[in-house]
Amino acid sequence: MFTGKLTWRRFLSLLSQLPATSQTALSVNGYIWGTIEELNAAQIDILAAANYQRGGGKGRRPEPIKRPWQKPVTPEVALQQKQNKEDVLSREEFEQHMFG
Repeated sequence: MFTGKLTWRRFLSLLSQLPATSQTALSVNGYIWGTIEELNAAQIDILAAANYQRGGGKGRRPEPIKRPWQKPVTPEVALQQKQNKEDVLSREEFEQHMFG
């Protein structure tokens, strides 16, 4: 029963200590990968790349498992990334620009 002795600071502190798999944390933050999930995904990515390499690179190159924090690349974002790469100077261009 709430007696009024719980401050907002203490309440937020208690909430922050909940495990990532608790229903409260899931509803607030969404699903967050833990160490085990990340290690499993890394193992699968490495195994897929190794099988591709042993197969002589035939077929499609394996895609890494999508992580929850990765945003999908939209056509607009892909175009912006391409333009950013084109804006980067080569070493020779940089040296010519800086040192004449």
